[in-house]
Amino acid sequence: MFESKPIKTRKGSKHDKSGCLTCRKRRKKCTENTFPVCGHCLRLNLECVREPPRRYSITRREASMSGSERSGQNSNAIPNLRFQLSPIQHCSQSSHDRELMKYYVSFLAKIVAISEENNSFLTVFLPMATVSPSVFQALIAWSSGHLSIFDDSYKLTALKARSRALGAMCEVLSTKASTVPDQEANLATALVLVANEIGLNSGSEWYEHLKGARDIIISAESSGPGGRSLQGSQVFKTSSDGQWLLRNFAYHDVLSSIISGRRLLIEDNYLDDISVETDSYLGAAFPVMKLISKICSLRYPHARDQEIDQFLTSINAFWDNCYYLESILQEWTCKSTTKTSLSALANSYRSAGLICLYRHMRTWAMEDFAGPGYSKQELCMMISNAVDAIMTNLSLIPVTDGAVCGLLFPLFIAGGETTEQKHIETIRSRLSYMLKERGFQNVRRALDILEQVWQQSCSGSSHDESGMMDWATLLEGSEEMLILT
Repeated sequence: MFESKPIKTRKGSKHDKSGCLTCRKRRKKCTENTFPVCGHCLRLNLECVREPPRRYSITRREASMSGSERSGQNSNAIPNLRFQLSPIQHCSQSSHDRELMKYYVSFLAKIVAISEENNSFLTVFLPMATVSPSVFQALIAWSSGHLSIFDDSYKLTALKARSRALGAMCEVLSTKASTVPDQEANLATALVLVANEIGLNSGSEWYEHLKGARDIIISAESSGPGGRSLQGSQVFKTSSDGQWLLRNFAYHDVLSSIISGRRLLIEDNYLDDISVETDSYLGAAFPVMKLISKICSLRYPHARDQEIDQFLTSINAFWDNCYYLESILQEWTCKSTTKTSLSALANSYRSAGLICLYRHMRTWAMEDFAGPGYSKQELCMMISNAVDAIMTNLSLIPVTDGAVCGLLFPLFIAGGETTEQKHIETIRSRLSYMLKERGFQNVRRALDILEQVWQQSCSGSSHDESGMMDWATLLEGSEEMLILT
């Protein structure tokens, strides 16, 4: 064994390149160049600023290697290292926030949007952040939270940023917002916090923020043209930014409701008079999401609540609504000018919506028939056809296309209904790639649930009418809510 030698401190020199930046700025020798604070800075009570270490940038080939092949490389590094961030622990608070905002603009905001040409995460959230401390702090929390997924050294930073964001949110909510821009900023803050918690898969905390967003919407008040009083969602419809915030809220509300079976947080028809050609979350699929929201509102009547004649009338009305929604979904088409990948994504949502509707009808089918029309066997066949349609549209969306970020919902719905191995492998591959590239942990949870479905269905341990293990059964026994946004 070699004897350990005592560590010597550098005495510094006029041209010492390893000295602290504070001494170099003051044109002084960095005497007693000790870490973390040098002798000069300690004596004068100055902040001893050090030059941050440089990050080693791996090549694209190295990024694709397995952990054992990289010889010590961090397998949780930011995907493809498309953005380089200075180590947070060496930054002042202002530099720290600037670096995290740079990460949001250069990376995070781009991987959550369908396309760069119509990215409301940049065109709406960023201008708000310049005038609203709560929006700014929420974006910082989202950025640091996403970074912490890939690098454990950012976990403490993420917790502190989240705490500041919640504090800023509490502060702005302590007084009633008097202007529309202030109410929009409050709603934006809540929705950013929703997105952060979803990405971290933090239990059901995202749902608490979503309920907070609901309260902000329904309590909003303003004066419209001619002094007309505006309330609730109507307040946000007065601007394009406000309409996108409503679509953002609806996206989370509808897709969480269709999976959990819970009622929508806002059940009125506030989406009916909102239209958009390309949405940042949904691309061309926003009209389909409005139809899916109608499926969420379907409720099978119960005899105990009504007289027998009224009950039978309610049953007929239920099935009439089912068949009406089915016909609308089947007839819906994208505009011919829509980009191929966005059209394929929208059609995938349409097929996923049909699967959700057929599942609903299958649940309430009386004996062998769903109302006056389909048998359970026919419904299972129609679900299988819709799965095939999703897989066909999936082949039209390259893995590098921005439309990939909207695929989680149709992929999960299709994966929960298929027994074909080729479909299972394709869905598993796509979800694994999404997780690797974007890191959002709700994707990991969705994939874990599908793996359980596939495993138990193959073993024959538990089945529904279709011969599949039902993912809804797995979710019923879990305390964690699944969100596919």
